[in-house]
Amino acid sequence: MFPDALLASNASASVKPLTSTDGKKSSFQKLTDHVVNVFPDCSQQELLNFMKIVKDRNGGTLKGLSFNAITDKIHDLLETMSKKIFFPSYFDNIDISKSFRSGTNL
Repeated sequence: MFPDALLASNASASVKPLTSTDGKKSSFQKLTDHVVNVFPDCSQQELLNFMKIVKDRNGGTLKGLSFNAITDKIHDLLETMSKKIFFPSYFDNIDISKSFRSGTNL
């Protein structure tokens, strides 16, 4: 959905196991399934990258955020990325990846 270059700086997320040893889904897998269902037009890898951005902005953890809060933050990121793609001249002098890292909105 989005150019790889826009997501590449955040693509090196460490991934936890998706299921526990007893075969039950981990919280991370449940969250991933939820996000994939909410944003069916995005690939799982794109959504994992956005989840990593949300995690980074939240002090390196997703703890304390509800599924809905995480989904809302991903929606905000998708909206910002869409504006970057459809209105590139507005963003010519803005480093969008820096804005993601600092948690500021454009």
